[in-house]
Amino acid sequence: MRYILIFGTALFILIGCRTANKSFKGDYQASETIQPAEALSLIAKSDCNTCHKIEERIVGPSWTEVANRYTNSKKDVEYLSNKIKKGGKGKWGEIPMVPHPMLTSNEAKTIVLYLLTLKTNK
Repeated sequence: MRYILIFGTALFILIGCRTANKSFKGDYQASETIQPAEALSLIAKSDCNTCHKIEERIVGPSWTEVANRYTNSKKDVEYLSNKIKKGGKGKWGEIPMVPHPMLTSNEAKTIVLYLLTLKTNK
């Protein structure tokens, strides 16, 4: 199981690094530039990959499902950032998402802004 988790994390980072040299901006705050490598590093340090994959559900929704459901608006970015920090359940099923209080608000927002770039139904 440990090797699967390590392999999944490595795969997520490799796929995400396809944009690692590019920066992107949140639509709602054009002055804020996020580096994908920073977001991927935060994801790798956390337990995100235990329950989520880019295009496949594990325990929670895939990253692309989340990106496709939400917009890059201030409201959605703040909602998702708070959901990461505080956890919760109900939007994607009955299995709760554990809280991640060790992440700062800015770190959670960095992860969210990156995940929203994975939208497939543009």
